[in-house]
Amino acid sequence: MNSRFLVSLLGLAALTLLTPPARAVPVEMNFEADLKVTSSYLWRGIVNEEVCAQPALIIRANEEYSLTTWGTWDLTDDETDSAEHTRMDVILDYAPTKDIHMGNFGVVAYIYRDTSAGRAQDTFEVYAGYTLDVVTLPSLRAYYDFSEIEGFYGTFSLAHSFELMKSRLWLDVKTSLGAADEAYNEAKFSYPANSDEKEFIPEGAGLVDSTTTVSLPIQINEQFMVAPSATYMTLLDSDIRDAADEFDEETDGFAGALTAIAYF
Repeated sequence: MNSRFLVSLLGLAALTLLTPPARAVPVEMNFEADLKVTSSYLWRGIVNEEVCAQPALIIRANEEYSLTTWGTWDLTDDETDSAEHTRMDVILDYAPTKDIHMGNFGVVAYIYRDTSAGRAQDTFEVYAGYTLDVVTLPSLRAYYDFSEIEGFYGTFSLAHSFELMKSRLWLDVKTSLGAADEAYNEAKFSYPANSDEKEFIPEGAGLVDSTTTVSLPIQINEQFMVAPSATYMTLLDSDIRDAADEFDEETDGFAGALTAIAYF
């Protein structure tokens, strides 16, 4: 199915959800604009060691519904893997909450840079998640790619925020484990044969990556925040790690980043 057509459908669905009904029901809207510059882009076990800019715009309605557009672009002249790592995401999310129980349900469109050099194809996922609102915020989330991959990727994460200065400065820590089924691993971690190495295709499901992020959000005023952060990610699957090493792909990554956030 044409990716632009599906993105249009997402936009139409978002307008339907975010537009007040004919009867008088109050709808509270708020907006968030982010700009992140990061030394590397780390995502689901994949490392892009190029400096990237990652802007985002988030529209929320009544805190439960949101429409997010997010992008990542290389800021270097290296075109080797740029097409695979440069993309835009469109996310439509529904996040119901009851007491300490928080859910997340949504759909994501991944739109990659158009170029004949890129292996990554536009694709789409649906997801469902559950978070328990306690000290460590344990969270489970499962994604299913129903377009190009037809496979699952899931995460389990823990997080906590330490308030260092009242309403001004925090220390946020988050760590997560990612796992995938065979179809997802094959799509993301297969390597074609070259003059030195045989073709590698992962077999079976299993843990994929571990990611830990430490950030320091600083509230400048009611409408503006900045957040320096550091992230470390490593591949966990031993077969994928060995193959990545043989094909000169990165198996571990570190990223320092600075994010500016505006609320309006």
